[in-house]
Amino acid sequence: VSSSAVFGAPAGIKAAVVRLIARDSGSHPQTSLHVTLTIDGNLSTAQLSVRPIGDDVLTENCGIVNCDSNGDFYYTVNASGAGTTDVWLSIIGYYI
Repeated sequence: VSSSAVFGAPAGIKAAVVRLIARDSGSHPQTSLHVTLTIDGNLSTAQLSVRPIGDDVLTENCGIVNCDSNGDFYYTVNASGAGTTDVWLSIIGYYI
């Protein structure tokens, strides 16, 4: 995610304070779904995540996500199917 282009944060920020909300319309219970934010797109460097449980139940998390040298971070979505997951990302603060 380009934090400057998408969210209007200054280019090159060091980290972002992110509010992450997601839901998935798959039938409950879902156990392997996630929306994960990382510094480099690799799940081994996960920094913030939510795990939707299905039936359009909202899940929420808030935390600090480190950014790469451009001030960007990456997201990975594991959904129950095509077009089943909704994600809301908000940058509520940042570190320069």
